[in-house]
Amino acid sequence: MSDQTIASQDAAKVVACTSQCMHHLLKLGLTLQDAQAVINDPKLRERVMMFWKNQGTMPGMELTVVETESQKQAREIFGSNFLGLPEVFKYFSTVFTEEQVNALARLPFSREQLESLKETHVLVADLGLSILQVCARENNYDLFMDGVYFDEFGGACLFDGDEDEDSVREERSPTWRLIRKKRHPKSILERGGLSFEAKKSLLDFSECASTVGAIVYGMVLFFLKQNEKLFQDPVSTGTIVTRNCSDSPQHIIACWGDTGIYFQREHDNEEWEGLGLASEIIPDFCE
Repeated sequence: MSDQTIASQDAAKVVACTSQCMHHLLKLGLTLQDAQAVINDPKLRERVMMFWKNQGTMPGMELTVVETESQKQAREIFGSNFLGLPEVFKYFSTVFTEEQVNALARLPFSREQLESLKETHVLVADLGLSILQVCARENNYDLFMDGVYFDEFGGACLFDGDEDEDSVREERSPTWRLIRKKRHPKSILERGGLSFEAKKSLLDFSECASTVGAIVYGMVLFFLKQNEKLFQDPVSTGTIVTRNCSDSPQHIIACWGDTGIYFQREHDNEEWEGLGLASEIIPDFCE
């Protein structure tokens, strides 16, 4: 369709184009509340149109956040394993709120701890974007071609045929995460029949198993910056993560395929041998 006003276009073309546009927006998480907000708020409509017309940027929009001294120190320590606010802005095209900046101003890890983990972990400024929001950033959807499924009504899930699920849309509070770059070595021990809980019990007391939203956020951000895949090693056949849901947490397997990230259901009545846990340091553990 040529770059003309909708009023000058054939009605059938307008309906077809707007229907397809809404279909894609629904796939990326647009809700009726979002649409109603645009209807109710004239200023929001203006901002949305300006953002749209400028190909995803706003006039004068730029990163104005200055890294704190502790963030600069952490960047110096971690080097390429540091994913701070500048990286989040660059690769996820995210404009920060004052609350997010304040929440990430302090790093909840000591310098000694950072020094000891700089080779084995990635330090990530997690804004708490959901899997759907990560998909929508900078055409990241291609990384999830085999990992997120959509229905015609805009529902999304991690497995084809499932109903719309919260874990795809779930957001987290902003925080810093020290994520181990490979599966936890203790969790890949060749002990046939180790369950998820048994593997988790092998973690150090300063560590916890990671959730799928946090790990996907870190996997994509690190890949976009370094062109390197976290947890991609020949020792383990998959990375176990926790999927939160309304009833109780479930455990699934996140994998890197040839085209991107995909997920497998937890093994029913099967041994978890060869699988390793994604883990991270518990924030505020070390003052």
